[in-house]
Parts: sequence; C-alpha cells; structure tokens
Amino acid sequence: MAVQGQTLLRFVVATSHPDTGVEEGIFRAAYELRNGTLASAFDRKALEALLSWFGANLAKPERFNSTKSKGYYRRKTTGISWLKTAAVEHLAKMREMAAILEQTAFRYPR
Repeated sequence: MAVQGQTLLRFVVATSHPDTGVEEGIFRAAYELRNGTLASAFDRKALEALLSWFGANLAKPERFNSTKSKGYYRRKTTGISWLKTAAVEHLAKMREMAAILEQTAFRYPR
C-alpha cells in the first residue's frame, strides 16, 4: 500500500476478521499463541518479549474511527496495523514474530 508517496507493509495471517472481512494481522495471532498451549514455553516467552517491545515502541492512535458523531465512542472499531518501509527495527521485530508463528503452524497444523 502507498500513502502520500510512502510504501506501507502489513503482516497478515490466512484468516479474515469476522467483523470486517479483512485479513487478520499477526498481532492477534501472536497474542492467541502466547496465551494458548500450542507454542513451546520458549516461543511463548519470545512472543511476550516481542509484544512488550511493540507495546513500548509502536505508536498507538488514541481512537480508531474518525467520526465525531453522537455515540462514536460506543462503536465497535478494529485497528489495522501498517508499517512504513523505513521502520527497519519494527520490520525486523515483525519478521521475528512471523517466524515464530510460521514455525508453530508447521509443528501444530490445524
């Protein structure tokens, strides 16, 4: 995706979000794997470290919808994460997270 001359990247998994129909991002999959029992303790610990890093180093919007209509704060919203190609460290961490998810999917296919 390109926005005002910048190329953006998004890391997704093969499932779609039930509310939006958009491919799910790897953050949701990483949280599920970290909280579940399929991954090894080593992988869960690595995911926890990566998710903590993103929590400290990835800017979060204050809200996910742009409307200011009455009741906007009650609306069900979903954020979709994109990274700039210049965010080298963030992309490296995303690739680490993706590798853990891929390894676990191969070890424990659904």
